[in-house]
Amino acid sequence: MKPWSITTTVRNPERIRGFLEVLKKMEGETWNTDTQSKFQTMLIQYKQYGAGVNQFYNGLTNKQIALMESPNLIAYHETEAKIKKNIRNYINKS
Repeated sequence: MKPWSITTTVRNPERIRGFLEVLKKMEGETWNTDTQSKFQTMLIQYKQYGAGVNQFYNGLTNKQIALMESPNLIAYHETEAKIKKNIRNYINKS
């Protein structure tokens, strides 16, 4: 079993707890490209990533922004199908 580590890309230590809470939901899964993508999707789903960040909202539809700003959890399929495809644009702009 490979050890896990938290990188310094989570610059705000207050965010680490939320990231770890989402990661716990994936306990026992092998860490690979698919699970990395799943983790990123779940971070958005649980609003631990992107929520309230205007730069992240660039390229999202009004409906997608409403999902991000809603206090409700976003359904995984909504996150994956409608929001995740915009992650690449956000990452490429950063």
